[in-house]
Amino acid sequence: MKKIPLWNKQYFTILWSWINSFNLEKKYYSTSSIKWTEILEPEKIITYKKRPSRANMQPNEGVVCFAKMSQTIKVFKIDEDFAKYCILSTWFSLILPNIDLVNSDYLKYYFISSEFNSQKDKL
Repeated sequence: MKKIPLWNKQYFTILWSWINSFNLEKKYYSTSSIKWTEILEPEKIITYKKRPSRANMQPNEGVVCFAKMSQTIKVFKIDEDFAKYCILSTWFSLILPNIDLVNSDYLKYYFISSEFNSQKDKL
């Protein structure tokens, strides 16, 4: 099988830190809100104007996320409801796979793998 780097724009889009302005409230998820591949309770409920500075990652449906910290595995895939009602910490990397070329479930399991995490931990 051929390895494709995450920066290959034909296969992946790396989402950078930003959020759309929003009304009302959203759930804020930090890395402590994720255990392995399970989404736990949000850290807090936030408004656009009263949010932590690290609450600056806009989730999109189909995106696969992993925590950037070394020696930790926290990986999940974003569904439609999560994308609509939640904001993420900047301690997550968000990768949008080209669904015509990459299966998002495969990408999620790759982010859990020891191969990926040993490379991530070196950085």
